[in-house]
Amino acid sequence: MKRGLVGAPRRRRSQVRVREADEELDRAVRAVVRAQLRLALTTCGLVAAVLVLLTATFALVPAVRAADVLGVPLPWVVLTIVVHPLWFALAWTHVRRCERLERRLPTLRSNGPP
Repeated sequence: MKRGLVGAPRRRRSQVRVREADEELDRAVRAVVRAQLRLALTTCGLVAAVLVLLTATFALVPAVRAADVLGVPLPWVVLTIVVHPLWFALAWTHVRRCERLERRLPTLRSNGPP
């Protein structure tokens, strides 16, 4: 009867390459998630800045607060007609930038070892 060593099987080079490729992909995914978080915080900061500036303008400038457009107070017109296209533009830009960041992943995956 032949005796052999009992233990973990030896790793093959292909398994090591796959593991290295997976680690590289994990690093790339973490980088994309960090970039998307940074982008989200920037977008939220822009939204907050617009809201704060509008609120400050309406509160501190009596002429703006008292102005009417076709019998409707100017702050209501600004908040309902002007701000919504701005939100739409910010949201659209945010989604486009996030998608651009995510498109980097398949190229990283296809360049790695099989």
